[in-house]
Amino acid sequence: MSESRDWFMLRPLEPVLFGQPRTRNAGDDHGFSSGFPPSPFAFQGAVRTHLLQSAVPALNLDDWSRHARDERERLIGGPDRLPAGWQLQGPLIANIQKSENGPVVAPWVPVPRFLLRDPERKRAPRPTKVIRLQETEGLTSAVHATQSLLFGRPDEDWSEPLSGWIGPDNLLWALAGKGTWHSKDHVHTPLPPGVQEEDHTGLALDPRTRTAEHGMLYTMKSLRFGGNAVLLGCLRGELAPRIPVDALHRGVVGLGFRRVLGAFEPAPRFHPSWETLLRGDHLETLAQQDEGYGWLLPLTPTDWTETDLRHPTDSPPATERPQEPDCTEKDPPRLARVFHAARSLGVTFCPQAWLCRRQVLVGGYRMAQGTTRPTRGMIPAGSVLHFTLKGANETARLEFLKTLHNANLAAAREEDAAFGFGHVLVGLGPEEWEPRK
Repeated sequence: MSESRDWFMLRPLEPVLFGQPRTRNAGDDHGFSSGFPPSPFAFQGAVRTHLLQSAVPALNLDDWSRHARDERERLIGGPDRLPAGWQLQGPLIANIQKSENGPVVAPWVPVPRFLLRDPERKRAPRPTKVIRLQETEGLTSAVHATQSLLFGRPDEDWSEPLSGWIGPDNLLWALAGKGTWHSKDHVHTPLPPGVQEEDHTGLALDPRTRTAEHGMLYTMKSLRFGGNAVLLGCLRGELAPRIPVDALHRGVVGLGFRRVLGAFEPAPRFHPSWETLLRGDHLETLAQQDEGYGWLLPLTPTDWTETDLRHPTDSPPATERPQEPDCTEKDPPRLARVFHAARSLGVTFCPQAWLCRRQVLVGGYRMAQGTTRPTRGMIPAGSVLHFTLKGANETARLEFLKTLHNANLAAAREEDAAFGFGHVLVGLGPEEWEPRK
């Protein structure tokens, strides 16, 4: 068996359309737009298809017999479950940048929800502060009420979250408090640098006569990735001997709703700020506090629910329950495993409140079965979870933080986590707002 641990890039070579979990009725819908960022379901589909295409000897992917499907499942897992030990991360949206030591890959992420913008758009953004309810008498409207806490900067009348995308330098400043804010490392647009919408107008054809159908004019808003924009991912796990270890570093695959060409390439080294952030040196600052405030920032959608937050200890850890591979919806919430890990170290992890972006709908299509996935509402990347951490000692708190940071723990089910959902980073939390005396 071979093991693949390298990050890879998937570069769309043509305008791509990432489908959304909704119906499209020809003649009724004359226009539709690409979803963005693409779901981990869409990403894993392209990755696993390419692994099958790379198998030696070659597989007949047009054979849908039971024997052929079982053979493919032994190589890459089933429609809803990856092989044991596999972990996929991504897709992250990234740019390839020049540096003195050669090209680097710089991921861009939606602006964390805790960053507030200057109403006059003249100054750098500032992180929100947390406000105790008993301290709110006489506050201005520049606060956000979330569960039992308020967030904002009422002393400065800052309340509107910053929009757009930020690169590694600004993300390091936001989560770890290192460096300074760089205006060039932030865009206000709904798409990151290098990705643009592109309209494609067409006319549907009658499949029998290949002539134009009446009333079937449509326009698709696809996405064009510029020469330096890529989808970034990583697959960890043992590959079957038939799959080359460098399969995700070469070749092309059909990508998105229209199956346009996407090229796999090896990823260069990370941008220095991204490397520093993933290393997690800033976690020591949080661990040193007897009761520290922190943020969890999802990089991919998460489906943690209110039940996960309110009753984290109601369900025992999965290791204490018999395996039920055909009844995954009965498994305990993934957050229960997080609390179990904290308790084993004597640490108290207390989720406090979400600052959420607009919910995204995640679904998809199981090609092997010819069925659709259930459509689920999820909390998107860029949302943030405020938490407190206390108990035990500095060493135990740091160990626990390292289990959360740069891991796929914010997914309700183990199978979703393996597909790439719930990938989170840990950041230093907000200061408390102190009312003027």
